[in-house]
Amino acid sequence: MTQPNTGTPPLRPCLRGTFRSVRRVSLLVCGLVVGCSLPTTEILETTVGNDTAHVDQLTAQVRQATPPVFDGVSSSPAPIGYEQLQAGNVDYDDMSLAQVLADGLRGTAVLRDIGGTILRSPDTVTTSVSRQLARTDPLYGTEAALSEFDAQLTASAVFNQNDRIYNNSFFAGGATAFKQQYDDFQTELSKRSATGAYMAVRGVSSFDGNNAPANNFYSAWTSWVEGELRQPLLQGGGLEFNRIAGPGAAPGIYNGILIARLGGDISDTEFELALIDFVSNVENAYWDLYLAYREYAVLKRVVETIEQKILPAVSQQEEIEQIQVRQQLVQLRGQRDQALFGRLINGTQVRNGATGGTLQPGGGLLAAERRLRLLIGRSANDGMIIRPTDEPPEGRADLDWDSSVTEAMQQRPEIRRSTLAVRKSQMQLAAAGNFLNPKLDAVARYRLRGFGDDLIASGNQRGVSSASSLGSLATGDQQEWTLGVELSVPVGFRRAHAAVRHAELNLARQQTVLKEQQREILSNLSGAFTDVERTRVAVRNSLQEYLTTRQYLEVLQAQSAGLNNQRRGEAARMLEAEKRLLVSEQQLFRVRAEYAVALKNIHFEKGSLLDYKDVRIQAMAAEKAAAVESEPAELQSDVQTTTAASKQPPATPAPVTESAVNATAVANSVPDPTPAASTAPRAMDPSAPVAGDQHSSGALPGQSELPLWQRIVQQDDAQQERLRNVQAEAAGKNVRAISSRAGQVQL
Repeated sequence: MTQPNTGTPPLRPCLRGTFRSVRRVSLLVCGLVVGCSLPTTEILETTVGNDTAHVDQLTAQVRQATPPVFDGVSSSPAPIGYEQLQAGNVDYDDMSLAQVLADGLRGTAVLRDIGGTILRSPDTVTTSVSRQLARTDPLYGTEAALSEFDAQLTASAVFNQNDRIYNNSFFAGGATAFKQQYDDFQTELSKRSATGAYMAVRGVSSFDGNNAPANNFYSAWTSWVEGELRQPLLQGGGLEFNRIAGPGAAPGIYNGILIARLGGDISDTEFELALIDFVSNVENAYWDLYLAYREYAVLKRVVETIEQKILPAVSQQEEIEQIQVRQQLVQLRGQRDQALFGRLINGTQVRNGATGGTLQPGGGLLAAERRLRLLIGRSANDGMIIRPTDEPPEGRADLDWDSSVTEAMQQRPEIRRSTLAVRKSQMQLAAAGNFLNPKLDAVARYRLRGFGDDLIASGNQRGVSSASSLGSLATGDQQEWTLGVELSVPVGFRRAHAAVRHAELNLARQQTVLKEQQREILSNLSGAFTDVERTRVAVRNSLQEYLTTRQYLEVLQAQSAGLNNQRRGEAARMLEAEKRLLVSEQQLFRVRAEYAVALKNIHFEKGSLLDYKDVRIQAMAAEKAAAVESEPAELQSDVQTTTAASKQPPATPAPVTESAVNATAVANSVPDPTPAASTAPRAMDPSAPVAGDQHSSGALPGQSELPLWQRIVQQDDAQQERLRNVQAEAAGKNVRAISSRAGQVQL
């Protein structure tokens, strides 16, 4: 049995007790943190040893004048030159639109554009990891919000050596020169619940060895274990507030799990927007290249015709006609070379006119091919030239206005992003209203105490109590509890009222933005419908112009052959006819490419472009399901987020089309054999293609339908007689030959 203290304690037994207790407490702390990662030697060398080798290496790299050059950039071959083109030493890479899109999506980590954003503002560029960056944000991501509810383990060990002189021995337990060895060890496990409650289990052991004569023992241990519960009753309490704002929120600062999840969903829609723009730009670049090939091929054919037929024919005529033909030939050669090399322009891209892009002709073949390479991630130069194999669609699109409006209001990522922003603002307003309540917390503590000469020992002290503080604590003889409430009220709630007003204004702004976005999308969709009608009519008119111009040239050729090119001015008329045919043929190819872009823009405006191109973001659904499963059950809201666009939008009149303008004329003419659009609302399959938009072959959707030029001819009764004699030749040589030349154009 330990003897009571009768004087100044010897220093050596006191230190032995201290060292013995330190070892025991150290073992206890190590047992509590089992499973936690222990610091490695490398970490200790950096944090304690102040090893800066790694950061010195990075600093040296920053100071280097030459940045690293990645593979595939430094070894790029030179671009194809004019001499190589003239020699015909060029290999072609024939690609369909589907192949181009597949290569672009497979071989890129950056959703590129043509405007040079990657050089001007690289931080704003969307990459393949943009969604993961948003969701793993350590400040505002989903995991950051969930971490507020993680259990926290804290431990401390503090050693104190006190040596004091007191004027009154009463305050030092009967001694004027007070010497003390005081050590304090604490371990705590705390957690926040979904209702905002703070729960903690805390263990404390303190060693006190001093020379106070009034002590029973030279040294003693005091230990206690307590549990604490603090539950907010007004401000900061409840599942709703903590789901929205999270624990520890302040007015205007909300980052609960629901807000973080909405932020992740908004980043998903922004990624989808960038992906839609990328797919649209790739298709725009594809049709730019198609048109560039066509324009170059037409110019090349006209130049060859003049060199081989017209120029030799005028060799026997007057000098003025020879000079005129040579001057026109030089001019056309310059246009041919310009169509081959092109100018450095951005080409067709999103929001350069129409939202999905308006065709920008005149860029040139090699320039258009270089833009397409840049978009799909191909090397700038590889000794080959990409050549499109797909033809623009010929069929009449079966479009329904009412179902298209419904699709646009439901599927456009801009609408879904703004709807999520409205929901976020509504949640922020609900959280801001909670700060108008006073802070009233219910507090409860329960504590078990123990006291002994040692921390862990066997036997009893003085035959009654346990000799160790932990043994005494285990008996449960000393129990304490605390129960009460704490109130804190900011007078006037100035900051809380400002937060509520700010949240109300932000909600009103988001709702106004959503309404205006719907109006603009409706206007753009109307414009896309009208553009489809415009380009379809333009294809018909351009085909009629081409056939008429071709017929005029053939008549001139027949007359010239009969006169043996002896008539004065005959070469000039032939040259003018060739130029007219050149212009009409280029215009026909241009409006056909415009028709393809216009049909693509319909899906762009409806928000169904990715479904139409069979592009899926597979990771989105899996990540959302995994995020919900990782949340605590009490944090998983059973309220399904609904969008304002899910409601049936009010009926909107369809835009005025050519059919409506020419209703009377159509009633008196031959019926249009193409299928007419249904006027009744119908359910639309987002993955189903628009009727007639078959990029792979350029054929009509039904085998029984007539070719485009024959349908156009049948619609015009006044021209049937005049064109009847050239239908067979046009069908065999002109239209079908034009449509099949995409894979045969040679530089």
